[in-house]
Amino acid sequence: MLTGQNPRFATREQLRREVFEYIETDYNRIRRHSTLGYISPEAFEARNVAKRRVHMSRVESYFGIQEFRKLFRDLDGWIRSRLRSTQLKKWKKPRKFQRAMIAAGLDPPHARRTWVKMNRWQSVMRPSMRFGMNLEWFRQRGVVFLNDFTAVCP
Repeated sequence: MLTGQNPRFATREQLRREVFEYIETDYNRIRRHSTLGYISPEAFEARNVAKRRVHMSRVESYFGIQEFRKLFRDLDGWIRSRLRSTQLKKWKKPRKFQRAMIAAGLDPPHARRTWVKMNRWQSVMRPSMRFGMNLEWFRQRGVVFLNDFTAVCP
């Protein structure tokens, strides 16, 4: 190493190797560079690594959530259809469903003409059923949707 006041070298090659090692390992790492905003390369790299780490964590969390968006939407739909079917069985009579449709905003004559089989899960696919037991109906009863968690991305 180039330590001491006047080091002696046996050959030019040894001198060249020592100067090269000093410049590459010590001097260039601590010297301030104007192109880096007058900070050392080590400080510049440390700052950029920290920025990249924060950026990549945001990207990873975004894409991690996005992968589940369609899955959560489909699963929410399936859960709601099963809840509708369970609610129909609980009500037992179409009159209760018709009252729920009137409460949801359907005009009473049209609601009274609507008929669904109360013990068949296929009835939950009917438009009148989806109108009477819409998303707001579920939210009023405290049902949490999985898809709501994918709507808020960091």
